[in-house]
Amino acid sequence: MRKSNLKGFTLLEVLIALLILGIGMSFIFSIFPLGIRMSKEVQILSSISFFAQKKIEELKTMNETPGNSSGQENNFNWTVQIEDYTTENNILLKKLQLDTEWSEGARMRKKSFVTYFKH
Repeated sequence: MRKSNLKGFTLLEVLIALLILGIGMSFIFSIFPLGIRMSKEVQILSSISFFAQKKIEELKTMNETPGNSSGQENNFNWTVQIEDYTTENNILLKKLQLDTEWSEGARMRKKSFVTYFKH
């Protein structure tokens, strides 16, 4: 039997390399939809936070009296509760709580924001 000087990969080595590549690619493709879902979630929460910040600043400048109000804006339903709040050092503040609600497909999502300010 004559020994060949040709060097190369055996069929078994090529099959193992393809198997490893296939496993890696399936892992990457399974993570990709998760990244898209997370990106959409961040976009929605960013939009809600921006809306809440705008609404809270709007209510603070209006010098609202204690009570409740609600409305709908930018596909968000919102409810505001304003109440007087006294700190341990007898500083009179107002507590403003903004509750937002929006639909995401078939389910309803909620997020609350609270701030205190001097009036």
